[in-house]
Amino acid sequence: MENITENKADQIIKVVCEYYKQKIENVFLISREKDYVKCRQISMYFMRKHLALSFKIIGEQFPGINGYLDHATVMHAIKTVNNLCDTDKQYARDVNTIDSILKNKAGYETPEKLRERLLLFEKEQLKDEIVRLNNRIMMLEAEIRNMKPEKVEPEMKPIKVETKQLDNLKEVLEIKEPAERTEIKRVSPYASIPAYNTGVYSGYVKHCVNL
Repeated sequence: MENITENKADQIIKVVCEYYKQKIENVFLISREKDYVKCRQISMYFMRKHLALSFKIIGEQFPGINGYLDHATVMHAIKTVNNLCDTDKQYARDVNTIDSILKNKAGYETPEKLRERLLLFEKEQLKDEIVRLNNRIMMLEAEIRNMKPEKVEPEMKPIKVETKQLDNLKEVLEIKEPAERTEIKRVSPYASIPAYNTGVYSGYVKHCVNL
């Protein structure tokens, strides 16, 4: 990611220097020469505008007294470009021309173009995903068609028959209820003879039995 950022920052510096017919190495000199400062400030302005780099990263692209330019110097440079665009018409025309060159530069991609390319890429990915899902659906439908249906036995539910219906059914089939059984009571032959423990009666009973 850093290499990509550095490459695009170098492209911006190159376009700005070519427009003002300055050598690229002049921008990196620790010098307050007016033309050098102009190229350096406009380069910082476009790095912020098109690459959305932080002030710290922009400052690291240029040498300074402490190794590289601090974020305060970068902020001041960008503010200076904005102010000159509002007050100096020729300066504003130069900045607009450089902006157009950067946008049309081969290999340079503005945020708008980058966003457009990403959207196109996402659309292509969605199309591929839709095709994949459609193929999967077709395969599943083919599997379902080739599947043999399983025999499902019907569930046997108990039949509720009301009492009236049962009686009517019995009448149609002429089913008769069995008659009630009469119990036959056995009567002992000795039931009518009083039982006494006297010898006369006991003898009489034996005599009757022997008969």
